[in-house]
Amino acid sequence: MNTLPLRIIGEIVSHLDALVDRLFVSLLCKRLFEHRLNRQASIDLRSYINRDDQSFSLNAFKVVLNMSNLRSVSFRFKGAANEHPFSESHPMFVDICSVLREVAKRSVRMTLILEDYPVSGLHHIPVTHMYMMTDRLTPSDESLRQHQYLPTTLKSLKMPSNFKGTLDNIVMPDGLLTLELPNSGWNHPILPNTLPSHLEELVLPRHFDQVIQAQTFPATLKRLKIGQCFTHSLIGVLPPSLTCLDMSAIDINYHHDLVYLPTRLTTIHLPMHFKRTLDHPPLQYIYACNYYLSPSRPFPNLKKLKTRYMKSTHNFDTVHFPKLTGLTIVDGDDPLNLSTVPWSTMKHCNLFCDYGIGRNPLRTIKDAIPFGVKKLSLANCNFSIAPPGCLPASITRLALWRMIGLKPGDIPSSVTWLEIQEECLDIYVNTHWNL
Repeated sequence: MNTLPLRIIGEIVSHLDALVDRLFVSLLCKRLFEHRLNRQASIDLRSYINRDDQSFSLNAFKVVLNMSNLRSVSFRFKGAANEHPFSESHPMFVDICSVLREVAKRSVRMTLILEDYPVSGLHHIPVTHMYMMTDRLTPSDESLRQHQYLPTTLKSLKMPSNFKGTLDNIVMPDGLLTLELPNSGWNHPILPNTLPSHLEELVLPRHFDQVIQAQTFPATLKRLKIGQCFTHSLIGVLPPSLTCLDMSAIDINYHHDLVYLPTRLTTIHLPMHFKRTLDHPPLQYIYACNYYLSPSRPFPNLKKLKTRYMKSTHNFDTVHFPKLTGLTIVDGDDPLNLSTVPWSTMKHCNLFCDYGIGRNPLRTIKDAIPFGVKKLSLANCNFSIAPPGCLPASITRLALWRMIGLKPGDIPSSVTWLEIQEECLDIYVNTHWNL
């Protein structure tokens, strides 16, 4: 068990039907136990409250948090605010804070999940991540307007879904790096200088559809995700620091060109039905829900392209994609013309793999894939009419799911890593492979 890959151990454990048997294996196998603890511990604070006198078991709390290999821990509590162990009114509040500060010194990621009433005194709690899941925060609640409500150490904040107020009335820690706004009907203007000055990631909610003014986003923002109802132009409002723009949630026609984007922007997720102009040579990664790239707009630095659907009429012009090394096509016409794909520069290619195995009809592969690609993943493919030796000898890593029609010799001997799953028929294994 000490030398087997964790993937193989997981396969062994999967044959144990009873959950109690799986639990015993994870507790008795030291390697699995340590691996589990290395990931995360989830603590329900109610389990440390004595039923007899309602006191908090501080020593038992310390034992869990003092595990040397602990890397991440989350805290939950459902109950009245004055009963919360992290509340300023709790009789053991000072001792609990002392324990948490010692944990923070070990760089353990601590997440607080608020499931019920707002809790006072949280500014003393050294957590870095906070999810406000409570539905008891009303629009008139003053908690978020207090200077001493949110933890001063907070780096990531997810707002409660029922929050209806504006951001200019919220006092957020200046060191906050990630902010996710409420995703239930929130649609208020974001005024300049209301977001934390060091913010690096912002998630705008589903119904947000407000004009964005210049200087709205801080100069440190790197990642911006926009909700599905947004309809306004972004020209002149994005900060120079932005590296990733995700507009993939927009499921209506977006009637603005994506031009004059920040120079540092290298990753973009296009709106679902985007058919306007995209002109930004520094791009290295494009996710297009429906393939649309104007041939008059070259992408000299593009390394990875992912498209949800590609038609047989779409052609790649290698002149416009000179550095493309990664391609993912989730779905497409049948048969799909792959002859124009720049295989000479391709290193990684995934065809029809992302929508789930067996859910898509088989796609016909009629042409041989040219030499060049090294890592190839194929799903829902029919090679019945493809010529012999349709897979190139450049492939070293090959994954096949729900495949028919491959013939003897189609899988090249250059393959050193092979994965075959689910309904792969007519697969011939070469006994000379060095797998």
